[in-house]
Amino acid sequence: MQIRAIAANVIKEAIRQKIIYVIVLFTFLLFAIEPAIPSFKVGLRTQLFGDIALGVAYLAIAVIAIAISVNQVPKEIERRTIYNIFSKPVRRADFLVGKYLGVLVMLAICASLMGLAIFGFIYIYFGKVAYGIFQGVGMMLLEAALISAFATLVSTLVSPTINVFACILFYFVGHVKNDALANAIKAGGSTSALGLALKYTLPSLENFNVSEVVARGIILKTDFMLGLLLYTLVFIVIFLTIASFSLSRKEL
Repeated sequence: MQIRAIAANVIKEAIRQKIIYVIVLFTFLLFAIEPAIPSFKVGLRTQLFGDIALGVAYLAIAVIAIAISVNQVPKEIERRTIYNIFSKPVRRADFLVGKYLGVLVMLAICASLMGLAIFGFIYIYFGKVAYGIFQGVGMMLLEAALISAFATLVSTLVSPTINVFACILFYFVGHVKNDALANAIKAGGSTSALGLALKYTLPSLENFNVSEVVARGIILKTDFMLGLLLYTLVFIVIFLTIASFSLSRKEL
């Protein structure tokens, strides 16, 4: 019951944040003007539109995930409302889970709106029905869920400003680590061992980048999507468990 109340409060506060509306509306504007790009080619316009639009949506939802998540815990400490929360029978783990689920609901709403917008623009501009776009939206949401879980963890350790930079680094490393670590592993010796350690301890966000594939109309296999879902859940549990341990050590 406490988790639901905390999540509902997060949603109410997030709805009041103007930055979310600015990002979503700006993203919609980019979708609308995208066909005017000179590089659009006859016969590939639908594919190119879907690829670029999903790429923009991926970035936009990542920014929203960071913007909403980084201040969830520090804000409660700064306002001193966290003392009132913990004076009630609310476990710190439940507090974090409630915060995280509230953010996740907002991300799901924003991702769904972006997916519907892309789907609608493809139908309006090109007269095609691209159901595969929603698979891309699902992968986009999983990536955002990972970023939010990481931001929640870091929010129990550092200030929101440092957390933003940590999340940007997490996003960048998550997208380039596969290629970078492949070379490190091939090097052998201690470099190879370090590369293998990082390979399995850091999530690879590039795994969720399916915009080009779904834009071509290719349907993702169910086992692939379920595998990424499990992959995401494992890291979310790890991040939130560490966050709970970190919060439990704070003197509040």
